[in-house]
Amino acid sequence: NQVGRYYRLRTFVNLDNGDFLLIRFDTGQIDAGGVTLTDFIAGAAFTYPNYLAGQEQLFAFHVVDRGQAIDEEQLRLLILSLIPPPQPVVPFVTITPITDGDVAFAYELWFHLDGLLEQNEGLIKSLHEGNCLMFVEPSPGAAELVPLELGQIRENVWMAFPSFGNVPSRSLVRFAFSLDEAIGIQAFDPAAGGMAFYDTLREYLDKTGQRAQGRMMRSDKFGTDALVVYAREQGSARRLEQ
Repeated sequence: NQVGRYYRLRTFVNLDNGDFLLIRFDTGQIDAGGVTLTDFIAGAAFTYPNYLAGQEQLFAFHVVDRGQAIDEEQLRLLILSLIPPPQPVVPFVTITPITDGDVAFAYELWFHLDGLLEQNEGLIKSLHEGNCLMFVEPSPGAAELVPLELGQIRENVWMAFPSFGNVPSRSLVRFAFSLDEAIGIQAFDPAAGGMAFYDTLREYLDKTGQRAQGRMMRSDKFGTDALVVYAREQGSARRLEQ
C-alpha cells in the first residue's frame, strides 16, 4: 500500500495445495525508513528468525492451503534443507603464551580438529607467514605486525616464536589465519562421520559447517579474509590498566 507496510505478491504460475514457497528478502537492498533493512536488524532489540546476517538474507516460508491435507513432516524436512539449524561455535585453536617470568617469548597453537574424545588425528600441515600472522596491540587504537618463526611439535600443535623488537607492550595479541591460502587441514567431517582433508581454512569451514570461535576480518596483508583469534598473557590485566 502507499505507506509501504503491506505488499501483495503475484505469482506467474498456478500453485497447488501443499506447494512450498520460499521468499527471500535481500536485506541490503530494502529501504527501512532511511536505513537498509540490514542496518535496522543489526540495531533492533529483537531478532528475526531465518535471518542469515553474513549473507544479508531473510527467508520466509509459506504453504499453499487449498483446504486439503498437507504433509507437515515433508514441510519440516524442506525447511531444514533450505535453512539448516546453526552449528554451535567451536574453538579452532587454543593459544597459550609461553612465558619467562611475566613476559611471553613464544605461543603454543593447539588446533582442535577431532570429532571424538578418544581421537587425536587432526593435522595442520603447513603454517608460515603467508597464511598465519601475529599482531600486538601496544596501545589503544594501534596494532602492529610482528615477524614470526613457526615450528611444528605435533601434528596439531605448533609453536610461534615472535620477534617483538621495540614493541613496548605485548600483553594483547591476535593471530590471523588466512581463509584462502593453503594450510592443509585434516579434520573431522560431521556429515561423513570421519576424518577428511581440506586444503584451506575456508574449505574446511564451508564443507564441515563448522562455526569457528574467533572473528572473521578482512586482511590487507593476505588480500583476503582471515579468522582472527585473540590471546593475552596471564596476569597482564594490571599492567594494561597502568
